[in-house]
Parts: sequence; structure tokens; C-alpha cells
Amino acid sequence: MKHYKHFIIGSVAASFLLVGCGETANTQSDNLSVRMIDVGQNYTNAEAVEHDYDALTLPKYINQSFPLPAEGIAGSDINWTLLNQGDLNITNHTLMVEDTSYTQYAKLLANINYDLNKSDIKAEKSKEFCVTVLPKATNDCEKVSQDITMTEGNFFPIVIDLNSTDAYKDCALFDKGPNDSNITWKLCDTELLEVNTTSNKLQVINPTTVTEKKCSTIKGTFQYGDFTKNAYFKVIVLPKQ
Repeated sequence: MKHYKHFIIGSVAASFLLVGCGETANTQSDNLSVRMIDVGQNYTNAEAVEHDYDALTLPKYINQSFPLPAEGIAGSDINWTLLNQGDLNITNHTLMVEDTSYTQYAKLLANINYDLNKSDIKAEKSKEFCVTVLPKATNDCEKVSQDITMTEGNFFPIVIDLNSTDAYKDCALFDKGPNDSNITWKLCDTELLEVNTTSNKLQVINPTTVTEKKCSTIKGTFQYGDFTKNAYFKVIVLPKQ
């Protein structure tokens, strides 16, 4: 078996925000703003809000201050409210963590609104999230254990849906954890999965042979300083219908 080592695309914070692409709706382009034309979409106000509502995600776990998106991928404005008290606050679309000595929970409300299509009334919708703020890891063992927890909670299971126009869009592996532990990956089923050496993404070796839902695992070896620990993560493959 080969060991596969990959890089994370962008920052850890950015990689948490995994969003999909929606279908283009039909509206009159002369009613659209420059911002919507720039992103190449033609949404009504309600369609833009619904699209951004479905696409908006946050990580389950963070361990430091975290930037919150100010705009959806369809152009909606996103404003955030912190619903609970504690050593947390929101400043300039960033969830600020003042004290990292203990576990905290951030209950967040996102207000998604859009009014750039002038032929429609303004549309808005709210979405709630609960994010666990982990305490600062202080030694090699804690850093590795926390990186495993965050990797499991924020990135897995990886679902490869062969019905998707881009089945592998969220399947990139990475070689660093949030606490900078080194990660190497090993496939447990080399007949089902492989790693594309160009895109550094998991992919199915022969999609046409997948006729039912398949579950597999990949092994991650996390190492920081003198401490090393293995963990196994689930990968789900959905067949074409």
C-alpha cells in the first residue's frame, strides 16, 4: 500500500466552507446588479436567498477566532447574530474567541437577504448554527487528538455522489491539521478508490461498476512532535441512478 500525502487548498478556515453550485434561473438580465452579473448568475431575489441558504455551512469545531461569510455565493448579504453569552463576540464578521482555556459553544443566527433584482421584493431567510469552540491544545498529544476530532467533525464522511456533475468537488485531502500536525493518508480499499495525482482528490477507480451504495475507510496518521496517532475516516460512494 502506498501512503498518500496531500495539501490543503487555501487556509483551514476557508476550507471549512464547502459550498455547492446551483442551477441558473431565468430572469431579465437588465434587472440584475453588477454584482450578480459578475458572478454569472441570473437569480430572482427569492432564488438567490434559497440558494445561499442551502449552500451556507460552518464547521462543527473551531479552536480560534473564525471569519464568518459576509456574502453568499449567489450574492446575498449575510449578517450574523450571536445568540448566547460567554467569552465570544462577533466583530466585523469574525467570531472572536477571547478565552481559549475551556470548551465553549457558539449559537449563531445567519440572516440571509437579497434585494438586487429590482423586479422582485426583497427576500430573506435565517439559518441557525451551533459551533463548538475547543480549548487551546498545549502539548503534542492534545494537538494530535484535537486535529483528529476537528478533521472527523468538519470534513467527514466524504460523500462521492456519482450523480453529481462534479462528484469529486469536496474530496480533497490535506497534509496539515488545524494545529499543524502532519497527516499522511492510506487507502483501505485500493480497488474502489484512488487519489488523483493532479487534483489531490479521492476518486472512484471504475464508476461504472458501482451499482449500489459503497462504504469505505481511509486511514489518517497524525503526527506532531514525538506523538503519533492513527484514525480511520468514512468515505461513502453513491452510484449513478
